[in-house]
Parts: sequence; C-alpha cells; structure tokens
Amino acid sequence: MSDLYRKTAIDKLSSPEQLDKMIRVTPPMFWIAAVGGGLILVVAIIWAVFAKLPVTVVSNGVISIPDDTVYCYVDANEGWKIKDGMQVEVYLSTVEPQEYGHMYATVTEVDDHVALQQEVSAELQDPSLAESIMLLGPLIGFRCRLEKDKDTASGYKWSTKNGANVKVDSGIYANVNVVVQEKSPISMIIPTT
Repeated sequence: MSDLYRKTAIDKLSSPEQLDKMIRVTPPMFWIAAVGGGLILVVAIIWAVFAKLPVTVVSNGVISIPDDTVYCYVDANEGWKIKDGMQVEVYLSTVEPQEYGHMYATVTEVDDHVALQQEVSAELQDPSLAESIMLLGPLIGFRCRLEKDKDTASGYKWSTKNGANVKVDSGIYANVNVVVQEKSPISMIIPTT
C-alpha cells in the first residue's frame, strides 16, 4: 500500500497543520511590484509638491524690429493679471513652434485702460490690422521687449538652436504666452485659500 502513495502525500496527511513550515502568502514578485509602485507614488508626491508649472495668459501680438518690441493685446478680463517684468514666450506665426521653439521677452508696459481702435491703429501703424484685432472684443494692450542674443542670426534669444537661425521682420504676427504665476501641481488639484 505504501507504493500507491507518494511520500510527500503521506507526510502531509500525517502532519496536517505543518506548523513548523513557513506559509507563502504572496510570491516574491508581488513584493517587488509593490515596492516599485510605492517608489513611483513617492516620486509623484514629491513632484506634485515641489515642482513648479507655469500659469500663462495667452495673447496675440505684432513684432516691431526697430524698437525690439512686441505689441500685444489680450482680453480685458485677463489683462489685469499681467504686470511689468513678467516673462514672455513669443511664438512666431511664420515658423513651427515644435521645430523652432519660441523667442524670449519681458513685459515692459501694461495699459491701465481698455484699448481704443485709434490707439491700436496708431501703435501698429496699420488701420486694417487694428480693425481686425478690435473684433476680438474689449482688449488691454501691453508691450514686451525681446531679449537680445548677439550669437544668433536674428539677434534675439530663442529656446532652441533651430530658432536662432530664423530671420525676424517687423509686422510678423505672434502668439504670446505671459507667465503670470508658477504653481505646484498639488495646488491645482487641492486649491488653497
């Protein structure tokens, strides 16, 4: 009869509790995955608390090369957020931003009133452009000074090496992002008062 059953089966029957052996509840691969997941969670929490993401106001502008200025107009509801000295990213409409990046500028002046068509026309020296800009609704005007870089073909500072070779002319239309604030990602999820 002892030949019918394997020795391990007989041993299990003779000592059903097997209190002297360690029970494997979870395999080692589970613990490796749990530690890895925990590390990812810790890194994500550290990033959410300590990283800074830019909060921007998006505007439109026109480049003026003789005075290194971008004349910009933004919705009046957003204009109050813009202050002198804020950093600006200028994306030219004539190049692909993914390939050429953006130019750097700094806000130098912000109007304290809603722009009038006559003011915009005089500033841009183009009545038809001023008229099309004014169709966007009540706007606040502001000016940005382009950052110079003598080592680039354009003479201005760019975010990429490709942009450094772009020729910049007056009258080029641009999308302008003004960095009005930097916030940690956690504060965007859990607002503070």
